Amino acid sequence: MTTTRTGTLEPIPGSKPLRYRGRLRLGDGYRPRIKIPEPLCFDEEKATEYVASMQKLEDAKGLLLAKRQKTAAAGEVVSAWLGRYFTWRKTRGFVVTRDVETHLRMYVLDPFGTKLMTAMSRDDIEAIVQRLDRAIVERTRYYEEHDEEDEDEGGRKPGLSWKTCQNIWSNITCAFDEACNSKDKSMRALAVDPTDKVRGPERGIDREKPFLFPSELAALLSCGLVPIHWRIMYAVAAYTGARANELAALYAADVDLEHRKISISKQVDRDTGKLKPTKTKRTRYVNIEPALVPVLTMLVERAGEGRLLRMPPDEDRADLLRRHLRVAGCTRESLYADDAQRAPVRFHSLRDTCLTFMAIRGDEPLHIQWCAGHTSFAMTEEYIAQARRFEAGFGSPFAPLPSALFDRSTERSTKGLSEGLTARNYSATPTGIEPVLPT
Repeated sequence: MTTTRTGTLEPIPGSKPLRYRGRLRLGDGYRPRIKIPEPLCFDEEKATEYVASMQKLEDAKGLLLAKRQKTAAAGEVVSAWLGRYFTWRKTRGFVVTRDVETHLRMYVLDPFGTKLMTAMSRDDIEAIVQRLDRAIVERTRYYEEHDEEDEDEGGRKPGLSWKTCQNIWSNITCAFDEACNSKDKSMRALAVDPTDKVRGPERGIDREKPFLFPSELAALLSCGLVPIHWRIMYAVAAYTGARANELAALYAADVDLEHRKISISKQVDRDTGKLKPTKTKRTRYVNIEPALVPVLTMLVERAGEGRLLRMPPDEDRADLLRRHLRVAGCTRESLYADDAQRAPVRFHSLRDTCLTFMAIRGDEPLHIQWCAGHTSFAMTEEYIAQARRFEAGFGSPFAPLPSALFDRSTERSTKGLSEGLTARNYSATPTGIEPVLPT
């Protein structure tokens, strides 16, 4: 049975009044965006009809595909080279691929996909930078008009943070550098790098990253309204400082209770659910805090040869943690503030909490850097500087954990966390297994 393609309609982010654009599918699988003329772009129904008619025309005559193939005949176009680049990255074992591909598709492939690689100019790259700068301004304006705490309403804020834009810019410059200077000669498509000497997007203010005080962490881990397996997971995260996807990849064999060490050598790929190297591609060893020993002992016994922890889906971790903190009575404004200067608490904040605890305790800076897996000491210095601001009245870091977390009665809640689970569905445990928390 043949399916009639109608194209895709999508709103233009941040457009006021709301406007729509279309997306077609060509015969070779490429999906270019098309502009919908005014006034049709303001009317969802008429815009949908327009996109469907353009898709029908493309299916019948292949106009865009013919133009694309004609251009490719004269040399490799941007979309063809990027397609090879994406494949090449995966074969080279790069740790992060999804964000890189998304950024390059949105800012390079979509606007310049049919252009020859050799025709990419400095003006094209500067146009990308201008687009990123506009996104930063849009996000800044949003914070100025919505100076309030994060209420977990969901949805994407308009514009982009300056750090995201810096990451996008880095991905773009790295791609074009490979196109010029790659060790793999088959990837070389340019003699001159069009990004050379082009100034990147504007930088902004570093938003303050929140962490939990010992009293707040204790309240969270003691709260009976928070499901026990979530509390166990939070305890391990806050007392090891491991990244979320590193926690998802922990097996019982990675825990050496005799020598009080945890080996962190891998993480779960959030796209495929498979195991891959850590962010820094190196193994590190984390000391097991004395308070965490009974919890890990219980987890190792229960896990057998399986995974150690039950992790919520990547997209739910921040919302769950904020909800659990509120239920536990942790209402400090800084945990939920979301403005130009402050970021709301997220799952990664448990890692920030651990590193801050280590700095408050007076651990050697190089020891903190190694345990954190930081490639730059400047990243570690941020936690040391933050610790100095909060030394007075901070509380006792790495305090004893509630006995409920390692009591044998928790067997029903923790037993079988890894039985019959694949790497993919293990880290994506659906919400709803435990009773819904009050809001």
